[in-house]
Amino acid sequence: MTDAALPILSPTAQIPTAVRNGGEDRMKDYRSELSFEKSLIVEMTKQLSKTTKLSDDEETQDAATKSYRDQLPTILADALISGGGIGIAASLDASLHQETKA
Repeated sequence: MTDAALPILSPTAQIPTAVRNGGEDRMKDYRSELSFEKSLIVEMTKQLSKTTKLSDDEETQDAATKSYRDQLPTILADALISGGGIGIAASLDASLHQETKA
């Protein structure tokens, strides 16, 4: 995975202390874990949007509106990940590095 494919974190992102203090390799691992978290959030929100019933107006929406609606899961995931995610990456990191705590 290239650095360009890794999620962008805002300067105020809540990164676990162990990751911040763990060096460059651990931060790179954490970014990969965040990338997984983002993919999971996108897929979950796509499935959620498929379960909603469209109104009559939405059934006749133009291509631009449909395109925007299709982008919403990714936009939501980007916003969540830029702030540090929802905790999945932090849990993965803690599990993968628990041997360093002992």
